[in-house]
Amino acid sequence: FERWTQLPRRLIPFAARPGERQEITVPDLKPETAYELRLSVLDEVGSTSGPSIVKVTSSSSKSYPKPLPEISPLPKPDPNPISSLFVVPDTVKPDPVTGKVMEDRRGNYDRLNPIWDGRTIRLAAARNETAAFQIVIRAKQVESVEIGDLRGKSGSIPPSNVRPYRVWCVREGNCWFPEIAVPMQVRFEDHVPNQEYRVIWVDLHVPKGIPADVYRGNIVALADGKRIDVPIYLRVWGFTLPDRPGFVVSLNGYGSVASRFGVRHNTPEGIAIEQAYHRLAYEHRSTLNLLAYSHSGRTYEGWAPPIESEGENAHVAEWRDYDAHYGALFDGSAFFGLTWGGLPIHHQYLPFHENYPIPIKGHYRYESISGNYRDIIIRHAMEAPPIEEAFTPDYVAGFKAVVRDFVRHFREKGWREVQMQCYFHNKYYYKDPSKGGRGTSWWLMDEPMHRDDWRALIFFGRMFKEAVRDAGGGVNFIFRCDVSRPQWVRDPDEFLPLVDLMCVSWEFFRKNRRCMEFHRRYGIRFWNYGTPNRVSETNLNGEAWAIKAFLFGADGILPWNSIGRDENFERAEPTALLYPGKRFDIDGPLASLRLKVLRRGEQDVEYLIALARKFGYDREQIAYEVARFLDLRARTEERFVDDTGRTIFESLRPEDLFKLRYAIGTILTPSAFHRH
Repeated sequence: FERWTQLPRRLIPFAARPGERQEITVPDLKPETAYELRLSVLDEVGSTSGPSIVKVTSSSSKSYPKPLPEISPLPKPDPNPISSLFVVPDTVKPDPVTGKVMEDRRGNYDRLNPIWDGRTIRLAAARNETAAFQIVIRAKQVESVEIGDLRGKSGSIPPSNVRPYRVWCVREGNCWFPEIAVPMQVRFEDHVPNQEYRVIWVDLHVPKGIPADVYRGNIVALADGKRIDVPIYLRVWGFTLPDRPGFVVSLNGYGSVASRFGVRHNTPEGIAIEQAYHRLAYEHRSTLNLLAYSHSGRTYEGWAPPIESEGENAHVAEWRDYDAHYGALFDGSAFFGLTWGGLPIHHQYLPFHENYPIPIKGHYRYESISGNYRDIIIRHAMEAPPIEEAFTPDYVAGFKAVVRDFVRHFREKGWREVQMQCYFHNKYYYKDPSKGGRGTSWWLMDEPMHRDDWRALIFFGRMFKEAVRDAGGGVNFIFRCDVSRPQWVRDPDEFLPLVDLMCVSWEFFRKNRRCMEFHRRYGIRFWNYGTPNRVSETNLNGEAWAIKAFLFGADGILPWNSIGRDENFERAEPTALLYPGKRFDIDGPLASLRLKVLRRGEQDVEYLIALARKFGYDREQIAYEVARFLDLRARTEERFVDDTGRTIFESLRPEDLFKLRYAIGTILTPSAFHRH
């Protein structure tokens, strides 16, 4: 059998029960080629059966995508440039002291870049897209920035679709970086030593109903008492981005944001502040998702309804506070009046975990020893009964009864569209006295490692799915697991069929074939979670993160934490994407520029989805064509074994991304013209 090639062990499934059908997928074969497959079976003592040989023909090759046009992303330079300001794309970082642009490899970004010819702002966008740019003004103060109508041949874009922001700079190391978008009407004192340049961020939203055309207008800046007129030229492509994002940006967080404002979360003021956070995320084509419980098993008042009775009789005592907290998110009324207003929130966490709806204490049949943390965890692993035997029947019956109660309530309320995620987050690490010692979980439910962790997820996932089924369904309740290392999955034939959504760290790229096999075989969808780029790093990292994750098969990205604190105005923090506006008397959040660039990345993915839909391409075909434009090679920095990792793209240029968007816009707009 010298001509035979051994199939890698990772492609060989564990044996099923006798009589059950199994599949083996063999990748990387030549297309439309005859092969022979030889299969032998081993018994429990290692004896090998005789080989079974079958002749097959491999699948057909995919067609190569139609090449996109290559159009220069740079306009022709204007012979009479404006000297007092310049304009740069949304993904770059101008230095507030020197005016130099971090991503400028040519050294002339102030005179020529993809949206600036030295005098005129030149933009291109789809309908329902938010195009953003930065005005960099050399001045002591900027009094105002105003824009009139942008007029085309048969339509116009009103000034109300344009929002300017002052940019607050944050220090990291010895340098200052533009980071926080503050409403233009807010004034703040200079805090950057030797600052020469003021940065104004502008969001321009293109209405859905206008025709593909060229729209022209004028921006007027008043700086140091002097008026500066800047022409603006917008090309609107002939396709429209959807109101509901086709790619998820899930802004994760833990607990209430109202505490950042000194307000209790379960008061009307606290709920209003939280809804303001949700609205800002929504305006950036993102979803804010705040976990409703802690490692100590505590649920936040109003985030998890109170429970009465036990066993089969367990039920929600009253829904008033829960409905007051979530109802406007679930029916979409919290988002009325916004750009994509009126749609229900895309997803939220359910409050279920090992200590809710039924407390683990008194229902988990294992007596913990006293001693040091390490001994406690080891003894539990060695001595605790299997989890299916360790929990009392009343715990199982009560858990299922309350899940059924939730299903019925959501169905009665008509909250059928929101993806409600049953997610187990807690870890035994928090039984360690150095971490408070109050943890209620005996397992690593998030980022599972040991076999008992996988058995726990199987146990809880099975209870949840059975209860949803028994309640008659009709809602969008899913089982989500955050798995940092998909290659460590244990008991896959029990675990994987339960999982609807798997969130994977940077290993999603390294173990991508395994993840995509999980998707093909079990229908599991994937999100890639990680840490946002540092304030001192190029924001191109955020834009590219969304694109690469999509091309590798993910349906979303998830910054593992998104909630900043007031101290982060002075001390840079990668996970601060939403800043509290309290210091400016704003009862809500402010967006970081890195959040705005995540919106840019999501909109880039919408371009790719529109291209795929137009020509019937799958993601592999799209990735083949994108590779002609973008170098998405990256490295991941991680500080410890469970670190989510921060992906850094070192070969990208802003021009490459503009070139790709312009090519897609041109091919999707038959009447598109070349840059004027």
